[in-house]
Formats: sequence, structure tokens, C-alpha cells
Amino acid sequence: MGGHVFVSYTAADRKWAEWIAWVLEDNGLRVVLQDWDFVPGTDWVRRMEDAVLRSDRMLVLCSPAYLSSSDYGRMEWQVALRADPAAAERRLVPVKIRDCTVPGVLGGLTWIDLTGRGEAEAERFLLDRLTAADSGRAKPTERPGFPGAEPTGAPVPRPDFPGRLPPVFNVRRPNPRFTGREHLLARLGEALRSTGRVTVASVRGLGGVGKTETAVEYCHRHATGYDTVWWIDAEDPGTIPAQLAELGALLGVAADPGDAVATAQQVRHRLARQDDWLLVFDNAEDPAGITTWIPDGGRGAVLVTTRRTGYQSLGPVLEVPVWERAESLEFLTERRPDITRTDAEHLAETLGDLPLALEQAAAYLDTAQLTPTRYLELWDKAGDRLLGRGHATGHTQTVATVWTVAMDRIAGESPAAEVLLRVCALLAPEPIPTGLFTAAPEPWPPVLARAVEDELEFEDALGILASYALITRDRDTIRLHRLVQTVTTTSTPPPQREELLRAVLASLRAACRFDVTAPAASAWWRGHLPHVLTCARAGLRRPRPAQSARARTDASVLLHATGRYLGEIGQVGQAVELLETALTSDTDIFGPDHVVTLTTRQDLAGSRGETGDPDAAADTFADVVDDCLRVLGPDHLHTLIARHNLANWRGRAGDPDAAADALAALLDDCLRVLGPDHSQTLTSRHALARWRGKAGNPDAAADALAALLDDHLRVLGPEHPHTLTTRHNLAYWRAQAGNPAAAADALADLLDDRRRVLGPDHPQTLTTRHNLACWRGEAGDPHAAADALAELLDDRLRVLGPDHPHTRITRVNLEYWRRKAAL
Repeated sequence: MGGHVFVSYTAADRKWAEWIAWVLEDNGLRVVLQDWDFVPGTDWVRRMEDAVLRSDRMLVLCSPAYLSSSDYGRMEWQVALRADPAAAERRLVPVKIRDCTVPGVLGGLTWIDLTGRGEAEAERFLLDRLTAADSGRAKPTERPGFPGAEPTGAPVPRPDFPGRLPPVFNVRRPNPRFTGREHLLARLGEALRSTGRVTVASVRGLGGVGKTETAVEYCHRHATGYDTVWWIDAEDPGTIPAQLAELGALLGVAADPGDAVATAQQVRHRLARQDDWLLVFDNAEDPAGITTWIPDGGRGAVLVTTRRTGYQSLGPVLEVPVWERAESLEFLTERRPDITRTDAEHLAETLGDLPLALEQAAAYLDTAQLTPTRYLELWDKAGDRLLGRGHATGHTQTVATVWTVAMDRIAGESPAAEVLLRVCALLAPEPIPTGLFTAAPEPWPPVLARAVEDELEFEDALGILASYALITRDRDTIRLHRLVQTVTTTSTPPPQREELLRAVLASLRAACRFDVTAPAASAWWRGHLPHVLTCARAGLRRPRPAQSARARTDASVLLHATGRYLGEIGQVGQAVELLETALTSDTDIFGPDHVVTLTTRQDLAGSRGETGDPDAAADTFADVVDDCLRVLGPDHLHTLIARHNLANWRGRAGDPDAAADALAALLDDCLRVLGPDHSQTLTSRHALARWRGKAGNPDAAADALAALLDDHLRVLGPEHPHTLTTRHNLAYWRAQAGNPAAAADALADLLDDRRRVLGPDHPQTLTTRHNLACWRGEAGDPHAAADALAELLDDRLRVLGPDHPHTRITRVNLEYWRRKAAL
């Protein structure tokens, strides 16, 4: 065995590289090692390529750190691969120094596995395998020694064998079921890579997210890169000096009896004159509590784990998120091989992919001998109590207690932040618009009301919650983990919980965009919908003594508005469900003849009609008209609206002539009672034009809509949804009157405006796409019609579902235009 060897490695494995290089040079080889041969001033890329090409063999030291590091290692072995693409000369040899999965081209080569071997065995195995790579055969030249024997020999002045832990190392054992975090560990390795000075990096995240576990794993994976690794519990800064003094005893630092602080400073000065050390400050609260103890010299690293903000001034801060769903499933499947994919998904979703919660659940499943299905059943009944069950290995706290200290501190620092957190816990586990709090400050308790009225105080309150990692901020929204919400809600006294729910409902009602067709309403509803639903349902679930009449009214009104919005965007099935609940509540609160109840009946009837039963809708509206005439009189706005809806649904039930006649009579009354520019008058004109067209007079419909469009532009403006609808229907009736090409052009222009104003998934935007495709087909391009309808069908299936009438219509028309295109 002879020649030149190039060693490719990452900085985290430097000690392995040096040990291997020393062994090989002791045995007559010439080794090129970056730390030894790439001296300052070297052209790194040219020197690397030249060294690789001149070398007889390249050893690639494979470890998780190497495989997740930068592309430089890949650049090195790809040069070697180009020189021996068929591996005939065995120039590229992977050497496994830590357990890892070797991917791609390297994974296809036979490797030298040094993992789990003692120093003498590792040296002998390495040399034997390299000799075999030279000869092409691995048969030993002499009888192997007994594998149980422990060879002895005099120590030699060469680098320590890196397969053992450093002589000074106090980190607990790693979690044997440590899951995922490979990208985070790789980024942490990059951040702590020695630059000839002290490097500091922090990992920050929510309690229970796995910061400490990640730090422990890092220490063990990178232990061979350090001579000293010392773990310090830093939550109480007053205990740090004593822990550093313990380190001093192992380093041979003379102790100052009775003065741990003085001894700790001596340790700090000793480390400043040494290299290859790592200090870990776990669960640090205040940066000021640890900066005193960071050495100001030496080639070492400091790793901080914390929930708090404020560490950017020390070095990079890496956020630790909850597990990716795939990581949660991997963990659960390993812990419970019998768990089904469905139960694992449900459990991960329920626990928000929080590592501590999933470990706790797995432990409880084991100790209580529960099936995952039974655990989920219990969660639905007593989830808050389950958060205190089960003990996760390596953790002294449960999810039920892990945030308690933070909440107590927040209450002392900022009462407004505490109330804000408890309010957020009542909302949905979705991004919360901060405008929800500032839009209407009056309903909030005084301590929070004062904060939201002062922009700086409100930012301070948000900042305190973010500093404890209990919320995350993203522009104009904040978000809580679902289990933070559960624990916070459980810890809120019931009377305070009811008071805060009343305030949330009042604030939502004050800010609600009840005109669900207005252009600005869509953006408001997209941000607030989950929170309106969560709070309105909670308000109506409470027994009457627990909630005031005002709160129940607010909840019912919000549920009604939500049903109208969902109907407007095409989710009619859910709209019907909500409006039925709202009608029951309105009847209970206001009585059957109140205008609020009558209005809810109308909206419910319309939504039921949209599900595909126009006859039932017409019958319901006939009853509503009778009740409106009896209770409100013939000229009341709600009576006129009920008459309009009755005529419309009679037309949709198959009688366009009756619909047109009824609307003509209604229009006269609207002009007399409301005037020509009232929205209901304009709406009646629109409906009358439609049903005259349906009754067989498309020219009259087009003329009426052209006149109406002028009035809509003047009264409502060009971007109002009613104006856009009039443009759409005008194009439709012009096509029906014999000009499909003009209709297609008009709808193409309209589609751009509807996408911009309403959004791409709004039902009216989808309807415009449908009609544009059909009129392009009628204008002579069946292929374009079929292609456009195929794309539209995918979106309607996604937005509306397979059973919505509009989805079925698109499917039928797609088949029609595909047949036409095939002729």
C-alpha cells in the first residue's frame, strides 16, 4: 500500500480526518488534508482539484454532518469520480465514521465502516480495507486475531482517536428516538463552525418544541470536534458560576474557596487561551445573564437554547419549529408500529406536531395500554386533562406545565399582554389579524383597551408575548400554537373566560363586514372567518345563565353573516348549516315575527335553493312574503326584498314569465317607495331583464342591462360586484341575441377585473370562466372551449366540491365541447 491519498471531510469531522491522516502517514502514505496543506494564501479551488487529480485515492468521510454540509465536499469527490467514472481503479472510497445513510453515487460504492470500533480495531480495519482496495481482494494475509481480545500497545504521539467522547464532557445521553431536525442541525453546524474566534449561536422556540433535545443531539454528533463540551443549566443565572467552577476542577483551574464567581472567571480566562471547546447555556432567559461568562478568546463555540428574544446581538438565532408532519408520523410509527396512518395523522394534527406533546402521548399510550383510537376519543372529551398525562423521557415537565412559568412572568411584566394572550386563546388556531383588537377597542377589558388605543403599548404587549415564544408574528397577524391555546384557556378562570368571550363577540360584531358582496368584504372575511365561526359557536353553546343576552345576540348575528358570506363564495352546504343554527337562535332570542328572524328565514331559503331545490325555496319565500306583509306591511324594505326573492326563485323553478310579471310589478313599487337609485330598485331592474330574456326576449334583456350598466357605473362605481355582474349578464344576453364573439371578448375583459376584485376562486369569477369558455366554443373554437373547461373543472372541484350544481354543469359542458372538438 502506497501513494497519495486525499481526504474529503467537513469541519465537524476534523478530528476524524486528522486521526486517519496520521494513521496513513505512519504507514507510508502521503495524505493531503485541508487543515494541514491548504495554508493561508492558497488558491483553494485550484489546489483542491490538482490534489485530487494527483492522488491515487480519495477517502470521503461520511457522517450526517458531511452529507448535510455545503457542496464543497461534493465538488471534491466529483473530481475524483470524473477521473475514474467506472470505479475500476477504486479511487473513490467512502469511509463511514458515524451512522448515516449514504445517498446517490457514494451509496453505490463499497465503504469502509469505522463506526462502533475501538481505536486499535479501527486502525487495523482501515489499513486492511485500503490494502484490499489496492489489490482488488480483501482476503487477510494472516489469520485474524480473536475478536474478543483487546490489543495493547504503547501510546504514540498522534491525535486522539475521535471515536470516543472528549475527556471533559457532561452532556446527558442523547434521545435514542431523536427524530428529524437534520436541516436545523446542519445550519447549526455551519453557524458554530470555527472561524478562529469564539462563535455564538442560539436556538429559539416554543417550550416543548425540542430545543434542548436538538442541542443534546448536536453535542453528541459533533463531540469529536471538541476537547471540552460543558452543559450549563442557565435558567437561573445565579447558578452559572458554580457550574463553571465544576468545569474548572476538571480543567485544573485553581479554585477560589468560597467564591464560585471568581473561580468561574478563572475558567473563562482559561478557555480564552484554549481551542476546541463548546459551552452550552440551556434555557437561558436574559442575554445579559450569560454574556458575562462567554470567553473573549480562543477557538471555541457557545450554543444557547432559549424561548426568549434578544439574542441576535450575540450571533445567529435559529428558530426551532414544530415537527414537519412527516417527522411526526415517523416518530409515532416508530413508537407505535400498530398505529394506522389515519390515527397518526389525526393525533399529529390534534397535538399540533409539538414534539413534547407527541412524546407525552406516546408514553401515555404505553403506560395506560391505550389504543391510539381510544386516546383520540378521550381527547375529544378531556383533552386539557390529557396534557398532564404521560411522562416524556428526558423531560421534567408536561405540556400542561411547560408554559406556566412564562405565563406567570408575563402577568407580572404586562397585565395587558396577559389579557391579550387569554383573548387569543379563545380564537381559532389560525393567524389572528391584529386589527381585530384595534378596530373597536371599546369592548375590551380596561387594561387591554388602554393598550390597543396606544399603538406603542399594544406593540409592547405583542412583543412580550413574542419574547416568550408564546406567539409568532407575521406582518399584521399573530398566531398561537393550538396547545398553548388549550392550556391558556384551561388556566383562565371561568368568569374571566366568559367576560373575554363577550368582549371578543362584541368586537367582532363591531368590525364585521355585513355587506358580504362589497369588494373590501372578501379580504376581511378571509382573515376573520375562522375566528368568527369559533367564537360565535362558542357563544351559542354556552348555557343562557353564563352568557348575557347581548353576547348571544352578537353570536347569532355573526353566525348569520357568516352563512351569508359562505353562500356568496359558493360554500352553500355549510351556509345552510350555519343559517339553520342562526334561525333557531334568532327565533329563541327575538321571536318568530321579528325582522331579524324574517331576514334569516329569507337567507336560509335562498341557500337551500342554491343546493339544488328551487321549488322548496320558492315555497318558503311565499310563506315569508305573507309573514312580512302581515308583520311589516307592503312598503317595508324587507317585504320588497322578500317579493323580489320569491319572483327570482319562481323563475329558477321553471316559470320565467311569472317571474318577469312579478318583478315588473315590484319595480313600480320600488320606484315609488325607494327611488330610482336605491340598490333594491337597481337589483329589481337587473332581475327583470334576466327573466324577460329567459322568457324568450334576449334583445330586450340586453337593452335593459345596457341601460342598467350606465346607472350602476354612476351609482356604485366600476368595481362594485353588482356592476361586474351586470357586465357579465349583458355579455350573456348579447350572445343569446346572436353575437357570441362579442360576448367572448367582453367576458375576457371582465375576467381580468373579477380576478383582481373578487379573487380567482370566487364563484362569480369561476362562472365568468365557464361562460367565456362556452362562448369561445360557440364562436367557432371548440378546442379552446374544452381546454378552458377542463382547467375550470379542476378548480370547481377544489372550491365547490363534486356535487355542487355549478361543478356538474361544467362537467356536462366539458363533455359536450370535447365531442364537438373531436368532430
